[in-house]
Formats: sequence, C-alpha cells, structure tokens
Amino acid sequence: MLLTNGCSFVWGDELEGCYEDPPNHRVHTFTDKLAGKLNMPYINLASCGGGNDKIFRDTILHLSDPDQAKPTHMVILWSGWGRAEFVESRPEIDGMGNPLKIQRYDDITQISPERVANLLPDKWGAMYKYYDGCYNPRTPVIQHLSKMVAMQTLCDSMNIKLIQGAFHVQMRDGLRFIMQENHTEGNHKAWTRRVEYMLGLLRKESKVGLTAWKDMYSLAKEKYTVKRHGHPDEDAHTEYADLLYHIFNRM
Repeated sequence: MLLTNGCSFVWGDELEGCYEDPPNHRVHTFTDKLAGKLNMPYINLASCGGGNDKIFRDTILHLSDPDQAKPTHMVILWSGWGRAEFVESRPEIDGMGNPLKIQRYDDITQISPERVANLLPDKWGAMYKYYDGCYNPRTPVIQHLSKMVAMQTLCDSMNIKLIQGAFHVQMRDGLRFIMQENHTEGNHKAWTRRVEYMLGLLRKESKVGLTAWKDMYSLAKEKYTVKRHGHPDEDAHTEYADLLYHIFNRM
C-alpha cells in the first residue's frame, strides 16, 4: 500500500474537480497516478494548509493504529518551514465572520507568519508581536529536520520505502539563504553544524526538492502551468508521479 501526506500540493488543490461536493479530483493527483504505476491501493492523508506538525502527527498516528493497513511505500512532501499551529476552541469562521478557508482539525488552527488572521482576533496582537520581535526562521528549520530524520529512521525500522522532501522551491531557497548567511557572517555556528549533520543523516531520497531532484512547484513552473492560487496543474502531477516511480525503482 502507498501512503502519502503533505499540504494542498499533495491533496490536489485547484485540480479539476477539487471544488465539487464531494471533491472528485483524486484521479488527477500524483498519489493516484503513482499508486497505479506501483499497482497498489493508497491512502492520502494530506490536507490544505497543513503544517509540518500536523503532517508528522497524522502520519505517526496512522502508522501506530493497529486497525490501519500498514504501507509498504510512503511519500511525504513537507510544507513550509514557518507553518505552525495553535490550539483554540472556536467556531469555523475567521475574524471577519466568514467561513475559514483552511479547515481545522482537533481544535487546532494552522498558522504561519502570513496567516496570523486565521486565529481569533484576540490573538492577533500577541502573535504579530511575537513574529516581529522573537521569531527566528532557524527555529522551525531545525525542528522540522528532526521530524524528517525521525521519519526516515521509523520507516527503516518498519521496512517502509520512504520518499520525502520539500513541496516548494521556497523551502530550498530559504534553507540555502540561511546557511550562506551563517557561513558569511559567522553567526549561529553551533546551529549550522547541527543542521549540516542532520542533513547528512538524510539519504538522497529523503531530500527531494531540497538537495536532490526537483520540487513539484518548479516542475510546474518550468514545464507546465501553475494555477491561479499557486498550485501545480494536472500535467505536473503526472510527471511528478513518474519521478517518484523512478526514485522508488532506484531504491
């Protein structure tokens, strides 16, 4: 069985049929196409707007559930470094009284520096102050690399073939910028050593879109179409499935 997880890129946002009720776009996702090539069933755990804490948690809970079928193959496209989450009990509306664009699960709101308004308005001031005065992008990078190392180690112990990596070129570019700045200015030396060590622990197939192969956004932008709200089109999903199939065969 194939198990995939990630954010809207893996769920298939903006693909034909995704806004139907219920959505009927799954045949256009790289998950469906890859499962067809591998000749196996699949489960897609992805959700739009999901950050890496949610992606990690949902994957671990699935693998830990004795009633769930265990995968032989897994693909995880991790989301933006800066995405986080905040527990709050609230109605499913935003601060302006409109339905939330990003669904909430487990009483948790998915946020990022660009999505503070997803929270209830009484949290906005404190959160903007935090991002303006305390936030350091190096913090989520090292936290999420820990999740990637843990996922590789877990899949090795469970005999699961794992491909993981970045959903968007911004993840690679952001990491490169931080690392170059640290080396140039001599800042955060201990952090840099630890991150370089963690990257070294990850095999090539665990760094797709970061240091190996191409991310799906770049593939769509260079060869196909990026949809209105920034998601890869159907043809990009098809070629990305071909790439993942190639990597699995190399493994």
